[in-house]
Amino acid sequence: MDISIILLFQNCKYIKKTLMQLQMQIQNNDEIIIVNDHSEKKYLDLLEEFLILKNVFLINSDTFGCRSHNRNLGAQNASNDVLLFLDGDILIYPNAINTLKERMVSFDYAAIAGSIEGMEFTEEHLSLIGKDYAYYLEKDLFQLHNDWFLHDFRKQISIAPYQEWQWLYLYSGILAVYKDKFMQVGGFNETLKTWGAEDIEFGYRLSQKYKVKFDEEIRGIHLPHQRDQKANLKTNLINIYKLLSIYKNSYFEIPIKFNNFGQVDLILKEIIYLNKNKVTPTFNENSIDCDAIYIDFPQKILYKNNNNVEKLFLYGIALPFQNKTFKKAVISQNIFIYGPVFGSVIIQECLRVANIVKIKKTNFEASKFMLSKDGNSLLKSYAINNIIIPVNTSLKNYIIKENKKEFFIKNDIKNIEVKHI
Repeated sequence: MDISIILLFQNCKYIKKTLMQLQMQIQNNDEIIIVNDHSEKKYLDLLEEFLILKNVFLINSDTFGCRSHNRNLGAQNASNDVLLFLDGDILIYPNAINTLKERMVSFDYAAIAGSIEGMEFTEEHLSLIGKDYAYYLEKDLFQLHNDWFLHDFRKQISIAPYQEWQWLYLYSGILAVYKDKFMQVGGFNETLKTWGAEDIEFGYRLSQKYKVKFDEEIRGIHLPHQRDQKANLKTNLINIYKLLSIYKNSYFEIPIKFNNFGQVDLILKEIIYLNKNKVTPTFNENSIDCDAIYIDFPQKILYKNNNNVEKLFLYGIALPFQNKTFKKAVISQNIFIYGPVFGSVIIQECLRVANIVKIKKTNFEASKFMLSKDGNSLLKSYAINNIIIPVNTSLKNYIIKENKKEFFIKNDIKNIEVKHI
């Protein structure tokens, strides 16, 4: 198997380390394509000794700062059947490429993402380990995974049993994919021009047709550099809002919000069961005002846009709106059927997009209430300020009745109002 390594390069001061490590691992027909994103001359000069090699090529991007465009550009110029996307500040472990090739041949995966030790590693972290990184030897670099704060968090959340969620961690810092399948799904989404989520979105699309996998045995080290973490977080959220508007389904929404796959899997099974019960949403769409958003069970969100009533078939735990878009959010009392994990997050998300949140009384009777035996206190946990969200609320006239170890609502919750304190 021959591989084309697509290396993103923008003022990477450690690029020589990265290229030297790659040269030790690649074979005759492998190639390295460096996609340069407007780097300064002093950084371009670092490439000179490598560009004379027959298997190293430099492409200058015509677009500034769009990682999706740069990766697609590299893929279009690749000669081999497998693409390996690699960031220019990643130092790949010895034998990682051979391991990757073996996995691509042996297993039926369209794409495999590798583990990145020190994913969030910045120069500010260097003081924590008390060494000058400039003097690290290569053998020292590959010992960094022994430092707990440099571990790739993806290795610690046990996602292996959850094939349907693997796309969520298909990060492009180390990402191998078959070229024909990459082209078939359209590559990376170039409308996501800023930092964040473009690789997750690609992984999601790819996973709808093919199997993908995060493989912790294919390792690399992220070399530290300065970065604007606040700006990255902001652009990442903007991209997530955009994607939630495109992919209006719970299998995209839920993993974006939760990282505990065991918890997510359990919640989904409960919701699938609950959705089989016929609970009729009670909102009158004609009564919606422009400044409000309405959330009801199951999977129905209503709001007004240019005098048209728009529907989102999401749960409300991740909404595609900026902070304080609405004056108020109205939530059906039915959302308490979801249980404390979902209910709390829905209220929290509504507090983010609206100034005030109201929980509206509905008329359903004896709906199954998915709570444990201490359901009385769990119900209250939605309304007190030491569980998940800082709110003041009032609860009136509710009784939880036990019947064969299941709980049912006896009297409805009335007019709970949630305000910032």
